[in-house]
Amino acid sequence: LRASPPPTAENVEDGEDAYDAADAITRYLASDAPRHLLTCSSDGGGCLPRFDASGRLSAMDIGRPAALFDTFATLLARGAALGDVLPVFTRNAAEVLRLGRKGRIAVGADADLVVLDDGGRPREVLALGRPILRDGAVVVTGTFETAFSRISKSRG
Repeated sequence: LRASPPPTAENVEDGEDAYDAADAITRYLASDAPRHLLTCSSDGGGCLPRFDASGRLSAMDIGRPAALFDTFATLLARGAALGDVLPVFTRNAAEVLRLGRKGRIAVGADADLVVLDDGGRPREVLALGRPILRDGAVVVTGTFETAFSRISKSRG
């Protein structure tokens, strides 16, 4: 599943099944498929090539780090239960990637925590116990977030 960019006529071939991440997650959860195998992750901060109608590379962009939270908030806004969707973004992804210290709150696990507002948007983020987001404002940025911020501001 991909959280960004959503499927459009420009990035989906005729006859191809394509769903945005929230739709795909909703469909999967409504099926009899094993829930513990469903994950949602992104390439937030990574290269995001753009192609023209002929399939030629026309531009390079950067994946939005907020894409996962957008998908998560969309699912909650549609009425999905927190207990159904949270593991898709946390525990399931960590287990599939064999990241034993991630995706759960437990003694000895990494102190990666996200506090959400009522709409499912992040208010506070700790990574390895270090504040990254406080009261909805970024307090630490990395290379990709800084580059994305510059690109986003230049696009107005």
